Amino acid sequence: RAGFPNEAIGRFFIEFAITPARNSNLMNRLGQKAKQYEHLLYAWDGLRTIKADVKKKFTGKAYEAETAAKVIEIFRKWLTSEWDKHC
Repeated sequence: RAGFPNEAIGRFFIEFAITPARNSNLMNRLGQKAKQYEHLLYAWDGLRTIKADVKKKFTGKAYEAETAAKVIEIFRKWLTSEWDKHC
């Protein structure tokens, strides 16, 4: 879980697994998540990258990379920089 404390995983993250396939409604499904969540962490290996208009729907930011490890690293860098700004 990328070094985040176990209690943080359940409190701040929700995982949705998407089976690699055609997934013709994938962008629509991701866009709908913007109504519920501020940020999106998306590992696209075996799927599609996120369209720009879908990313813009998130009030925070949509982070994406090929693998979960890579997207978590991008998110961790952002989180660290935000922490540094406020401390």
